[in-house]
Amino acid sequence: LVPPPPALSSVPCVSWDTVSPFVPPRHVLDKRGRVKPGESIESQVSRELENRGINSRDVQLSVEKFGWVSVHEPRQEDGRRTNSDKLGYNVRLMFRTPTRGPLFLGASSHFGLGVFAPHV
Repeated sequence: LVPPPPALSSVPCVSWDTVSPFVPPRHVLDKRGRVKPGESIESQVSRELENRGINSRDVQLSVEKFGWVSVHEPRQEDGRRTNSDKLGYNVRLMFRTPTRGPLFLGASSHFGLGVFAPHV
């Protein structure tokens, strides 16, 4: 285990905001541009929290579109092109009780996307 960077607070807080855009790990929209059942941003954030042992039933979300961001894509050996541009979102998490951070959620969260910090 590696301690979090000193710039990111580990103090428990009720409200957390994205510092860098949240990029959903799964496609949100179907071919017709409609939200797929169970794949909304709210559903995907809830799953990400549950995967990290945080009960998502007591969390309220606020989501707004950020815009296009590039995500990390592994190099393709055979020269195939990849789609590394994804839609990112600003997300605010509001917990019922103070929750310890920092939080890293979504696609490319190991590469600096989906970082949450306490709301000030």
